[in-house]
Amino acid sequence: MTWKAIPVAESSRKERVQMKNMAKSKAEIMREYRKRMKQDPEKYQEYLLQARNRKKQNCVASSMLPKRDKLKRNAKNKEYLQRYRQKKKIEREIREIDHQPTQETSGYDTGNS
Repeated sequence: MTWKAIPVAESSRKERVQMKNMAKSKAEIMREYRKRMKQDPEKYQEYLLQARNRKKQNCVASSMLPKRDKLKRNAKNKEYLQRYRQKKKIEREIREIDHQPTQETSGYDTGNS
């Protein structure tokens, strides 16, 4: 028995309705929500402002943390900074290699004259 893929256009209406009513994952729901937000510039700016404020509100100063948590956060930040600097160093080296001047010749020089 061979299986054939049925194009979406040929599927029955009932199947399409079932597909539409299927439960969506949280990621799909959030993706659609962000898409709707971006369509309305005013709402999108308000959404971004709320997100910014929420992040500020949840931020805890290092001085307020217990010593153990502070050390943990510092270690994480140190690792992140090292990776960032390494990445930038590699990018800089690649840029320098790409932009090194090459010795150009016209192709007419024989070098024996």
